[in-house]
Amino acid sequence: ALEDPGLMRAINRLLTRTFYNRADAIICPSMLALDELRAAGLRVPAVVISNGAPARFAPLPSRPPGPFTVLTVGRLVPEKRQDVVL
Repeated sequence: ALEDPGLMRAINRLLTRTFYNRADAIICPSMLALDELRAAGLRVPAVVISNGAPARFAPLPSRPPGPFTVLTVGRLVPEKRQDVVL
């Protein structure tokens, strides 16, 4: 299954060798993604550009009483763990 860390490392190595190292540059969504690609042998320039929320959306010290809204940005995939929030 794709949850297997060894399988994911092998896929990262294959993609890095086959595609990513042939690019002029790579944009990663997080330092974790960049670290994973470097560990897989990434040799081309790469930069992290996060798609996270701006700093003005910092958590409040405490939640006001009453209804609230949950916002999630991204794909609905297991690793994002929307099930935990819901």
